[in-house]
Amino acid sequence: MKAGGRSESSVTLEGKLDAELGGKRAEMYFAVEALMQALQGEGGTAMSEAGDGKQDEVVTSKPAYRRMKEAAEQLAAEADIFSSSEAEESDGTRHPWCLNPLELQVERNSRGQPKHVLGSGGFAVVYRASYQGTEVAVKEPHNPCDLEGSKLMRKAFFREANNLFRIHHRNVIELVGAMVVDEEGNPCFLLVTELLRRPLTEYIEETMKPASESERRARGHVVMLGLAEGLAYLHSMRIIHRDIKPQNIMLDDKDIPKLIDLGLSKEKQSMVAPVHSAGGGTLDWMSPEKRRGEPSTTASDVYALGLVMMNVMTLETPPESQEEREKLLKETSDKGVSGQVSLWCIHEDPSRRPTAATVAMSLTMDRDLCGGGEVLTGGDRQVSDTTDDGETIVRWQERCSFHGHFRQILIVSLSRDGSKVVTGLDDNTARVWEASSGRQSVCFEGHTRNVKCCVWTCDGGLIASGSDDKTVRVWEASSGKQISCCRGHTDGVTTVVWSGDEKLVVAGSWDSTIRVWDARAGRQISCLKGHTDGIYSVSLSWDSRMIASGSDDRTVRIWDVSSGKQLRCCREHNGSVTCVSWSEDGRMIASGSDDGTVGVWEASSGNLISCCEGHEGSVMIVAWSRDGRMIAS
Repeated sequence: MKAGGRSESSVTLEGKLDAELGGKRAEMYFAVEALMQALQGEGGTAMSEAGDGKQDEVVTSKPAYRRMKEAAEQLAAEADIFSSSEAEESDGTRHPWCLNPLELQVERNSRGQPKHVLGSGGFAVVYRASYQGTEVAVKEPHNPCDLEGSKLMRKAFFREANNLFRIHHRNVIELVGAMVVDEEGNPCFLLVTELLRRPLTEYIEETMKPASESERRARGHVVMLGLAEGLAYLHSMRIIHRDIKPQNIMLDDKDIPKLIDLGLSKEKQSMVAPVHSAGGGTLDWMSPEKRRGEPSTTASDVYALGLVMMNVMTLETPPESQEEREKLLKETSDKGVSGQVSLWCIHEDPSRRPTAATVAMSLTMDRDLCGGGEVLTGGDRQVSDTTDDGETIVRWQERCSFHGHFRQILIVSLSRDGSKVVTGLDDNTARVWEASSGRQSVCFEGHTRNVKCCVWTCDGGLIASGSDDKTVRVWEASSGKQISCCRGHTDGVTTVVWSGDEKLVVAGSWDSTIRVWDARAGRQISCLKGHTDGIYSVSLSWDSRMIASGSDDRTVRIWDVSSGKQLRCCREHNGSVTCVSWSEDGRMIASGSDDGTVGVWEASSGNLISCCEGHEGSVMIVAWSRDGRMIAS
């Protein structure tokens, strides 16, 4: 016996562990704890190989066990593995997701097990608890002290905690925090997340199956779109989920679907590089290439998403064979876009599958599945979170139809706040509708020919409309009262825009001129002449000092608003210039043409900076991104 009261075998074991593990102090607690478990029992023996190659017998009496436990606790204390190694970053700062274990309240039964178990899998159990007075879900591994699996288990745990900490999306589970020690300082791995209501499997059985056909389709559409947007977001964050299946999809109390269980997820090393690990995932929901042992990619995630979509549409588990899956989806695809998209997702060739963002956009545009009715999740008009850097997709769902048009609709314009819609018709009227209800609120009567263009002021107070009757009229949006009638054009008005201060209206016409009026007085301020054919489009610079115009004469022209003088004439297009748009900084102009190209011009010189080719028909509209780096056409 040594002076410290510890057995010879304990000291030998400590020295052996220290020698074998070296600086890996984080492994010591688990190594000793596992041996402590092996040493338990009455009268048994265990063999430990000494440094000299001989065998030392260790008697597993209770005093010996206590001494061994003391040795383990001292090792853990010296290593301080959970407060200074695992719970901290490499630079010594504490992980931002670490929670105070004393504030987690768990109801347990007489055996010390959690009372309110929500689910259990091969890796962990999930149960309900309370943290700082809020109900949460806690994910706890079945055996955190398992020696053989501890390294992999810790790796998965920290990966999931770190991934969840930097993720914020309505369709991905929200992390509250995580713990690596309990209130007594013992090792534990507790992942604390928002409390969700039920898994997708239960939602399908209890809510979707008993519902009517139209309700099933509407609910299914909300689920599929949410999952696609959540996955697109993960991929934009360079995260591959690797285990998408109904069991890893939960719904909250508003039936919003959320992807969970990111323990198997991995971060992409580049936008195109796959994760070089075929492990992870559930066989029934794996893509063909993953079954063959190939690396996980975003495409394998999309394949699993397609199977989940199939599950939601058919309410049944997908068939096992690829041939049967494709056959079933070909039958389903006749009923709507979702079936076609799902079939696209499960293409056997990964390079032929869509991205998750493309799936989300396809489902966004598929309004038929929403039945033209109320959103069943109780949400208001919904806007999705970012699914790619710098981009936001507006989720369109057919909330209502605007009944009351008896003639052809020539133009539709949405107010900036999205609450109202104005339509121009070939019955010589313009009408304002409530976007939420579809109710017509105002009808503008005064034009004597077709209304070809309508535009709102930023605050939604006024509307300017242009007509084939050669006039531009300004209306009070709320009452339908005509504020002014702007005359001067000798042919139909094709396009109208407001100046930035909303004091002026600018219009182009088939008479080849651009005219500027005082909006409220109806007084013409200037007439810009130079084009030799009809005007298709006009656009004002951000400061309203310059106008760009596109014409049937194949030119883009730049004008000074105050003087009415032509500053530049840009001649490179081989077809009519159908649309023009200023960049936000006022340095460049984009133009689209019947020749199928998009031109980018330097405003100060009129020089062509670039010509974007690829369209096979006329370009009807162009728009800049806010940072001026991209153009959509």
